[in-house]
Amino acid sequence: MKKTHYSSIKFKTLLQFSFLFVLSVLITSEGFAQTLAFPGAEGFGKYTSGGRGGDVYQVTNLNDSGPGSLRFGAEMEGARTIVFNISGTIQLETDLRIRNDSISIFGQTAPGDGIAVSGRSTVIDADNVIIQYVRFRPGDIGSGDLDGLDALWGRENSDVIIDHVSLSWSVDETGSFYDNENFTLQWSILSESMYSSVHSKDEHGYGGIWGGAGATFHHNLLAHHTSRNPRFNGARYTTTPQTELVDFRNNVIYNWGGNSAYGGEEGNHNMVANYYKAGPATESNRDRILDARTVSGGYDFGKWYIEDNYVDGYPEITADNWNGGVQRVSELEQEYIRMDEPFEAPALESFESAEEAYQRVLEFAGAVLPRRDTVDARVVHEVETGTATFGGSYGAGTGIIDSQEDVGGWPELLSATPPEDTDGDGIPDSWENDNGLDPENADDGQAITESGYSNLELYVHSIQEQSEFTPAPGVLTLTSPVGQTGISTRPEFTWTKASFANEYELQIRDGSGDYAAIIYDAVVEDTMYAIPQDTQLVGDETYFWRVRGLNEAGGGVWSDYAFFVTEMTTSNEVDKDQPGTFRLSQNYPNPFNPSTTIRYSVPQSAEIEVNVFDMAGRKVAQVVNKRQSAGQHSVQFDASNLSSGVYIYRLKAISLEGSARVLFSETRKMTLIK
Repeated sequence: MKKTHYSSIKFKTLLQFSFLFVLSVLITSEGFAQTLAFPGAEGFGKYTSGGRGGDVYQVTNLNDSGPGSLRFGAEMEGARTIVFNISGTIQLETDLRIRNDSISIFGQTAPGDGIAVSGRSTVIDADNVIIQYVRFRPGDIGSGDLDGLDALWGRENSDVIIDHVSLSWSVDETGSFYDNENFTLQWSILSESMYSSVHSKDEHGYGGIWGGAGATFHHNLLAHHTSRNPRFNGARYTTTPQTELVDFRNNVIYNWGGNSAYGGEEGNHNMVANYYKAGPATESNRDRILDARTVSGGYDFGKWYIEDNYVDGYPEITADNWNGGVQRVSELEQEYIRMDEPFEAPALESFESAEEAYQRVLEFAGAVLPRRDTVDARVVHEVETGTATFGGSYGAGTGIIDSQEDVGGWPELLSATPPEDTDGDGIPDSWENDNGLDPENADDGQAITESGYSNLELYVHSIQEQSEFTPAPGVLTLTSPVGQTGISTRPEFTWTKASFANEYELQIRDGSGDYAAIIYDAVVEDTMYAIPQDTQLVGDETYFWRVRGLNEAGGGVWSDYAFFVTEMTTSNEVDKDQPGTFRLSQNYPNPFNPSTTIRYSVPQSAEIEVNVFDMAGRKVAQVVNKRQSAGQHSVQFDASNLSSGVYIYRLKAISLEGSARVLFSETRKMTLIK
């Protein structure tokens, strides 16, 4: 996969400009104007205060619940701010429901790669909520009813702003936000909803349902959804349709399947300077801005101000959006729904042309702090190149997936050491010292400054650069020896390069006993290593080896084990095929599913039995029962009819001369995992 590089200088400049602009407009002749949620907050939800000045909860573990968990702070009452002392993926066991008002969740404080939330939905069921820089990627691993599994959603709330979040891998919609008042979703990525997943209504794969009585959606990326890009909710669930007002501008919509945007019954909508780019899944409707028909087929049309949208590949529609971009309504109906002036909405300082928005959304949207993850980087690259890497039942390479497993699942998010915070107020000691605060006084973090922000918020807003944290080394592949026999007792090992690795650790285990003894451990700088001349392995022996990358962040993930068998030593070269003793080797692979190879040595002709027993001593399989001559033997054992567990296999040799005496008997353990 092509690596995508992001400019921390540009990102820092963008946030510094936002921060300075906000401070410049806060001060009036009468004191302070209404304080923005954070520098760069815009739209109807821009004055949300969240947990400003309230208690601080530090997330110190990735548990589903309990002290130090995200859920622990989210479910508390009163104004509160959640910061993170750890990076990684939190796997929820049940929905995370924010029920109590006045909360700020700042994912940019996580040390390392940042935070992701998986397993279940996160639900906003409260007023006055700020969420920044968190990934919500539930996937299909949860239990219970998953029909309504959105990555993040909320409705019938007021004063909510969601900024720089990344949403994906949902069963229903990726992110649905409607019937809210004073709401903003900005600078976020919503991608890869799951099409043929576990929904009871079969195929879904939807972007989201969006609406509200004063709702702004700007500078967001919707990518790889079959439909609802978005579905405008309209006034379906309200008795006051005149209050339904959505300002939808500077968004990027890529690779919709059957439909881009539709709905909006009886609501009022601005659709301005958005960028539409069809992709591999867009077989038809490639020129569509809006399907303006009503789902009911009646005359409950929404009202639409549609202007300055860019439709890639269709210059005539880009020049005049109503010249083919608004579809599935008659000319008369089009005259009825079309507005010549925009509905009144808060002006966006960041408002720009669709082409400019396209570039900036791809560069800055999503959870880019503390650093953009590989999922968002891949999706952005696919938008840039007009491609899709993966696909499911919708079609290979369409970008429409059925499961997170189609794209490799959750990337590992590594954690760095958190900065020292003596008083536990969420502000590092170094920042407190630099800004005249007391690192041993927790109360000063909550104090509201002349800017209108708390000291804690000022610290959070100062996090403007992508993390310089060095990721742990990536995964590598062993290349030689892998499954080979006759290998030198001073073998040469080779493997592929691991990303971010400065050096490598190699371990060799022998094949005896329970296959647990590390007999050799070496650290090398190259992707090859030869056993030195003053050391050698035992001849005619099975060994297992693995490698991982190393760097200043620590050790990467170990490779899978590979095995090899050494050659006979010089003393046995007269007859390499005739062993000197009976011997039962460790099966390979082990653990296995459903078959494995059992190797054994026979120095003389004998009646050979190889049987498999469960841990209670009951024989569950007879693998070999026949006369065999001297030599090296192997047999394939198929355990398809057995359950997962540990089993004993035994080699028994019985003399062919005179009475049937046992010449040799040896047992080993094998592990079946299904």
